[in-house]
Amino acid sequence: MPDDRPAAEAHVAAPLHAPLLVDVQNVTVRFRRKRTFATLLSNTPTSFRAVAEADLAIARQEVVALVGESGSGKTTLGRTILRLYEPNEGVVVFEGQDITHLRERQLRAVWRRMALVFQDPLSSLNPRHTIHTALATPLRIAGRAASDVEDRVKAALQRVGLPLDARGRYPHELSGGQLQRVALARALMLSPALVIADEAVSKLDVSVRSQILNLFKDLQADLNISFLFITHDLHVARYISDRVAVMFFGRIVETGPVRSLFRAPRHPYTRALLATIDDRGEDTPQLRRGVVDPDAPGCIYQAQCPRRIARCAEAHPPTTTVERDHTLACYNPG
Repeated sequence: MPDDRPAAEAHVAAPLHAPLLVDVQNVTVRFRRKRTFATLLSNTPTSFRAVAEADLAIARQEVVALVGESGSGKTTLGRTILRLYEPNEGVVVFEGQDITHLRERQLRAVWRRMALVFQDPLSSLNPRHTIHTALATPLRIAGRAASDVEDRVKAALQRVGLPLDARGRYPHELSGGQLQRVALARALMLSPALVIADEAVSKLDVSVRSQILNLFKDLQADLNISFLFITHDLHVARYISDRVAVMFFGRIVETGPVRSLFRAPRHPYTRALLATIDDRGEDTPQLRRGVVDPDAPGCIYQAQCPRRIARCAEAHPPTTTVERDHTLACYNPG
């Protein structure tokens, strides 16, 4: 994959240079812990915070990569944008509409403008349904005419590079790369404005991964849709995105255009994260771990930060704009 490509100009903390599609403002998501005898004895809190005070904007026709280690809250934030989870605090705005507390009936029209591509396409497809049924079902639910359904199914298969005879096959008869093409075709059936791809290429072989990433890029350019690409793979983020948001234990600590963030990261965690890949694109040893309590006062990264100062123990730093299109949550950046 190429080292990098020109990044689209966008902005998070200040007004974007292009019209906003998604505007996440100060979103916090908490989940209840499963109550067991052990948790009762240890006085474990009844809930944990998966996402804390997150701000994230996605402009129209933009690809944003949300990166971070496993368990950092990336998937939770993505599903909160889809309103599969309702945030405990904050606001989610989609196409200018506040969808934070909409009921399911009200959300149905919103969901037609959004789509989700899963990490494992095989588990997201009904093994008893042919590929034709998988692609046609969203259209039929939306009330499309039978003739329109057939035309759209054919067009969708051609768009993602699959032969028309794939319509009669079942999921187990396709390869991993073909299944991901089907999943992407299904996501595009209702012409969404936003597609959230959650680790969509992590289970694919390297050669197939490159093909699918190129397909994502081509579709984004041809259809003028926006992507939120959730990934722990920094190479994928660098290749696919216009802008990158870095997440650590539920908090977005830095955002910026892909080129400037990779060349000159400002947050200590971003620097440590990027240091895990060398110039040849090979993984190097894991990040240095520290004890992290998401609900403790102070900066979320202070326990393992080489640049921590006294102020870091008092409160988590606010997100500020440090330069054009670049935001940061750090009292003592590099």
